This record gives sequence, structure tokens and C-alpha cells, in this order.
Amino acid sequence: MAKHKKQRLSQTWWSWKESAEKRLLFLAHSRPTSNDALQTREAEKRKSTEEQLARVQQEANQLRAQVERLGSCQWPREFALFPPDTLPLQA
Repeated sequence: MAKHKKQRLSQTWWSWKESAEKRLLFLAHSRPTSNDALQTREAEKRKSTEEQLARVQQEANQLRAQVERLGSCQWPREFALFPPDTLPLQA
């Protein structure tokens, strides 16, 4: 009986050992693939972020130019408080 238990324990041990080795081998082979996928995702995210930054910078530049144009079109503050008298023109 003790020999049977010992033999069974030995079989279980070896099966666990083989299973663990297979899992480690699988992990060792899958790691480079997952690293490549991770680097690809990071590169795509970086590219997307850079494109978004470029769009935001372009929009900010357009808004600055628009504010500058509108600022030059406005009357001076004195005209807003006391508008000049206009004279009707005769045709």
C-alpha cells in the first residue's frame, strides 16, 4: 500500500512538473509577441495623441488670428461711449 501511494505521489509530482514546464515554455514564447503588441498599441496611441495635439494647436492658432482680426475691427472704446455724430449725405 505504501509503495502504491509513493508511486502515485511520484506520478502526480512529475505530471505537475511537466505541466509547469509547459506553462513556463508557453509564457516564454508568448512574451515577445505580447511585448510587440504592447509596443504597437503604444505607438498607435502616441501617434493619435500627436495628431490630436496638432489639431488643437492649429485650432488655437486660428482662434488667435480670429481674435486679432476682430480686435482690429472694433471701434475704440470712446466711440462706444460717445458715438460720433453722423451727417446724412445727399445724393
